[in-house]
Amino acid sequence: MATFQDYLKFKMNKTEAQREFRTIEIHHETSGEIERFVQDSVDLVATLESTAPRNPGETVTFIAADIEVVEPAESTDSEQSIQVNIGTLDDRLHSFIDGITGKGFLKEVDFVYRKYYSEDLSAPIVNPVYLFVDQPSFNGLTAASFGATDTDLSLKRSGTIYTLEDYPGLA
Repeated sequence: MATFQDYLKFKMNKTEAQREFRTIEIHHETSGEIERFVQDSVDLVATLESTAPRNPGETVTFIAADIEVVEPAESTDSEQSIQVNIGTLDDRLHSFIDGITGKGFLKEVDFVYRKYYSEDLSAPIVNPVYLFVDQPSFNGLTAASFGATDTDLSLKRSGTIYTLEDYPGLA
């Protein structure tokens, strides 16, 4: 039978409750910048998936930001969408948009949504969602909101890329 001291040791050494980290990545091919943010009060260092379009398998830093990410929803016509509201943030997004010039202005801005759990930051806990930024709007110099959607089925990522690193038995 456990003693009161055993109970106290158990309570004092219990693991931290699992936390969820919602992250976003924004990139445009004409801009050399990759903007990564986490919905939290401190920066998050986590590892990207091995199939990431930029920096696959690398450990990167997501900058803490006052953002609200409304979980992906899928409508009846298979269109996925995410709504992002960004509160106070430096002029990082304005600079990002200003960097899109020339022919690149007609290209879409890539958006990646990843979710991590505090127990394992070595990869996203669910498959990332790859979308495109749609209708950004700015409220002053620091606040912004935008949607991210993917309505073109030919552009959706599907399946798995089998690599020798992930599946050494293929060799």
